[in-house]
Amino acid sequence: MIHPPGSLRPKWKCSHGRPGIALMPMLGLLVLLALLTSMLAQRHVRGHRAFQTSARQALARQIASGEAQRILRSIASDVPVQASSRTITSVEVPGLSDPVAIAVTRLDDSVSKYRVEVRIPADAGPSVVRESLEIP
Repeated sequence: MIHPPGSLRPKWKCSHGRPGIALMPMLGLLVLLALLTSMLAQRHVRGHRAFQTSARQALARQIASGEAQRILRSIASDVPVQASSRTITSVEVPGLSDPVAIAVTRLDDSVSKYRVEVRIPADAGPSVVRESLEIP
């Protein structure tokens, strides 16, 4: 549709009725704002998950170091002298809904080395944290 000269037509439309050049920068800014918002949201979620995982790993280390000596003393007579023997027990931890599983594995026949694995249930996430420590 062609408008006569001097008529009042919308400034954001060209003479052919489609959005003109003045509207394109606004659309570009909206797309850029949407991309920036989604990138910030993903970064926030990733940072939160990393914090949860590191907090669970710290808890696993604390449980492994504190409980390992007690567990090894309690099962010392039960663990055979063979390598790769494994004993699993569970410990209730305040603040967690499920018990924490602790597996003690004898590593070597000649040296008294054990590996302690702590499996913490993921209350706030989909994964289970395993922390391994070697105790001489």
